[in-house]
Amino acid sequence: MLAKEVEEMAQALSANSNVVLEVVPQGLRILLQDSMDNYMFQRGSSTLTPFFEDMLYELAPILGQIRNRLVISGHTDNTHFHSSAYSNWELSGDRALVARQFLVDSGLPETNVLQVAAMAERMLLDEQDPRNGQNRRIELMILTPEADAQLAMLFGKGGSGAPEGKAIQQAHQYAEANRPVSRLEAMVN
Repeated sequence: MLAKEVEEMAQALSANSNVVLEVVPQGLRILLQDSMDNYMFQRGSSTLTPFFEDMLYELAPILGQIRNRLVISGHTDNTHFHSSAYSNWELSGDRALVARQFLVDSGLPETNVLQVAAMAERMLLDEQDPRNGQNRRIELMILTPEADAQLAMLFGKGGSGAPEGKAIQQAHQYAEANRPVSRLEAMVN
């Protein structure tokens, strides 16, 4: 249903070449990318073009209908800057943050965004033509509950209160028994 609504939105905006949907094990991946007719950002900048502002404005309430959280990642082509002070890392991160802010300002609940990531030119869609517009994109990954839990565990949220496995309990016991003891603790125990 969500994919159908996004496809209808893209069709209504004549943005079929700018929106690609892909169902993956982790959820629904929405790629918002440049085309020959429409660029997402001004070249070398994180300023959204009006066409993509309209797209994000229409997309926010669609994404806001679901409880699944999402990851927003910014990607660039491999055109490099002449300045070492600003690179594709900063550009892709700034673009992802601008997309996040525009979605939130357009009605997406802030709590729906789990992570914003800068990918620079590390994940090219067209490796044969690294400067292809497909490589300049924002990806929205709507996570399955399982993928959300895995990502939360990866970044430090120790799960949902599920009981620990026996191996983890044994590791905790070993670590506790192996920790240094102060003289005072040794005298008391």
